[in-house]
Amino acid sequence: MIKGNFIRLGFAVVFIAAGLETGCLAGSPSAWEEIARMGSGINLGNTFDAPDGEGTWCRQPAQAGFFDDFKAAGFSHVRLPVTWQKHMQETEPYTVDAKFLDRIAEVVGWASQRGLVVVLNAHHEGWFKDDPADQVKRLEALWRQLATRFKNMPDQLLVFEILNESEAKHITAIQTTEMNERILRVIRETNPSRCVIIGAVGDNADRLVKELKVPDDPHVIATYHCYDPWFFVCGEPRNPAEATWGTAAQKADYLKTMDAIKKWSDLNHVPIYLGEWGTSTKCEAKSRVEYYRFVSAQAAAHSFSNAIWDDGGNMLIYNRETRGWNTKILQAVFPTNSKAKKPNIPSGG
Repeated sequence: MIKGNFIRLGFAVVFIAAGLETGCLAGSPSAWEEIARMGSGINLGNTFDAPDGEGTWCRQPAQAGFFDDFKAAGFSHVRLPVTWQKHMQETEPYTVDAKFLDRIAEVVGWASQRGLVVVLNAHHEGWFKDDPADQVKRLEALWRQLATRFKNMPDQLLVFEILNESEAKHITAIQTTEMNERILRVIRETNPSRCVIIGAVGDNADRLVKELKVPDDPHVIATYHCYDPWFFVCGEPRNPAEATWGTAAQKADYLKTMDAIKKWSDLNHVPIYLGEWGTSTKCEAKSRVEYYRFVSAQAAAHSFSNAIWDDGGNMLIYNRETRGWNTKILQAVFPTNSKAKKPNIPSGG
């Protein structure tokens, strides 16, 4: 018990120190202020979201040095996908494994020490996604524990994301609204002003515009994911027209989704987080670079924060073994950032 209290106190001190260093303790940010702070980010994918644990998908475990590299490259936040399914009890009181939670807190701490915002979520939670009506109490228990563990971290440095990509065949728009409201109430018990990200069914862009109901809360952010056009993005074109990307028509088609969401955002006064996007390493190289340049620039133009999906493998732009970047893509994402051009950032990936 005493050891656990010292661990929690230690993380609180780290979080507060990070906030003082970055000027983050002036007050709780609104959702709009937090989205501006988050700017461009990167996912630490296929690490803690792997259902069987760290090292089972991407073999390279998380390291503190990754966050030095993310910061140096120009990113302002890291999305930390976590699958909690095998790290918590299946029956009440649904206790989260303390050792696993300590590991997540360690990684969150690495980011906060460097002034990087973290988006922490519940990711491949099949137990809930397949049976939301019967498993919502377990989801509440999970978020009550997470909210309690991280309640002392400055609001500016940590954002909660309730659920990644629910399953349309198992959950309705009405159930999604109820879930978002219930979990938000749980989080608010201990985190009254922390920003919380919610999505429509499946984090689907069309369903966000048509169905998402946003609670009356100034600290709520809406999210969607976009891997369009799919057959180009996944590197498996069905015909020559899908093998490359970057024509005026292709860009106009992509913007239809962004423009519709921007219109919804302005109408509902809710900021937007493009939580996942990117391309396979199998894509044609020149088109891939242009895709990253265009989407990054348009996200900023639409006032969206965004996080590139990087899984350390098929969709990497950052090689976790060599700690090297695909420098052409990095410079496309940050064209005016001199840090992305310094020779001490190794090439590769």
